[in-house]
Amino acid sequence: MVRCVCIAALAVLLVGCNPERVTVSDEQQEVLALFGCPDAHGTYESATIEQVIADPARFHAKPIKVSGFYHVSFENSAIYPAPSAVMDFKRGLWLLGRSGDDLIGRRVTVRGVYDPGQNDGRHRWPIGGHLGQWPGAICVHSMEAAD
Repeated sequence: MVRCVCIAALAVLLVGCNPERVTVSDEQQEVLALFGCPDAHGTYESATIEQVIADPARFHAKPIKVSGFYHVSFENSAIYPAPSAVMDFKRGLWLLGRSGDDLIGRRVTVRGVYDPGQNDGRHRWPIGGHLGQWPGAICVHSMEAAD
């Protein structure tokens, strides 16, 4: 009996720890191709926006999952760690390939591939956002309201 309970508990833990596999709809892949976004395979690594900004080489061209506050305004489509950080471009990440008007101003979870770009204002648009003001971009695979 104890053995059955242990096996069942282990199975539940393993299922709960199952990493999220990269999935991108065909429609979204077409949009991301327009921006020259890299293909991604494997699993999403969960990170905070601050971790991604602090260590861009670790996350470069890798699938990530981050949560934050989604903001859209003129030449600004980004995710920020807190509502108070909105418009502090250096604290946010530009979002490519997705608009979710119903999610503006809400806490969201974004899955996609991170590209730190070249933050000098002269690199290929739109990685790094308008005039390269953001510390990179996420090529968005999916975005939904966070719990």
